[in-house]
Amino acid sequence: MKKLLPILFLTSLLLSACNFNWSNKEDLFQKKQECIKLEKDMWEQLNSNERYWNRMESTTLYLTIIFYSPIRNSCIYKSEFIVWDSYQLELNDFFTKEVIYDKLCLKWGTQYSDCSSDFENKIKELKWE
Repeated sequence: MKKLLPILFLTSLLLSACNFNWSNKEDLFQKKQECIKLEKDMWEQLNSNERYWNRMESTTLYLTIIFYSPIRNSCIYKSEFIVWDSYQLELNDFFTKEVIYDKLCLKWGTQYSDCSSDFENKIKELKWE
């Protein structure tokens, strides 16, 4: 019995420390799903933006990541606009139509990987990870 008491105490302490709020997690999951459903509307938002299509250069546009940001309480998407030897990476708030973060990166060499890792850090910040 004396050996069982410390184990029970530690178990109850651990369980009380792990206070999960399942309703918040379910709400967060629901919001993530709603953001994903907006992908078609996000494409329309990107395609209607003249700054992507008003250029003479060869261009390609990608929508690569969609997520819900608890910090902004909004749906965020990452777009990549490619012109010849550079990428314009952007994080866009779908509802406010605001560009939250953008960076111009060269396609080649370590500069792109540095640029990409800066972007990944910003995404983690917005996801609150």
